[in-house]
Order: sequence, then structure tokens, then C-alpha cells
Amino acid sequence: MDIYTKPKIIRTEHVKHRKWKNDIKRKYGLAESEYHQLNESQNYVCAICKGNDDRGAKLAIDHCHTTNKVRGLLCRTCNVAIGYLNDDIALLESAIDYLKKQ
Repeated sequence: MDIYTKPKIIRTEHVKHRKWKNDIKRKYGLAESEYHQLNESQNYVCAICKGNDDRGAKLAIDHCHTTNKVRGLLCRTCNVAIGYLNDDIALLESAIDYLKKQ
């Protein structure tokens, strides 16, 4: 390999990062710097459980599916959990009531 050829791993990570940057801009209107500002404002933890994503992945961008407005950053577990309950506050409250009975 000559000095001008980057290893495939570096190129792949660069491509993944560029794709992520383009995706968050297209889907949420969020620039990379805005994602980092939001992450910093949440102290780099999930807005719900205050934990980190244990896989070392970026926190997911949570948004309202009606308005597309970004609400915050969530770990995968919390993001999936509220997604399965369709972001429905009544369902979430019902789940809380259920857990309190146990």
C-alpha cells in the first residue's frame, strides 16, 4: 500500500459518518453541530433513562412523527420502547399504572 491509499476501514468509517450526517440533515433538518449541541445539553445521556447506549452507538434522535420536531436524544432501548407504544401518553401512563401494581 502506498502512502496515498487509505486503508479500507478508514474509508468505510468516513463514508458511514458522511451518510449519517446527510441522513440527520435530510430527516430532521439537523446539522451535525446541532446534534452535538443537543447531546452536550443532555450531558451525553439518554433524555429518559439518563444512561448511555451500551453498544457505544450514537444516541437516537427522537422526534414527533406528526410535526417532525426533534424532542431529544434517546438510547436505543428507550427509543424502541416509546415507539412500540406509538408515542401515546395514555398508553405510557397505563404501562406505569400496571408496573406500580406489581
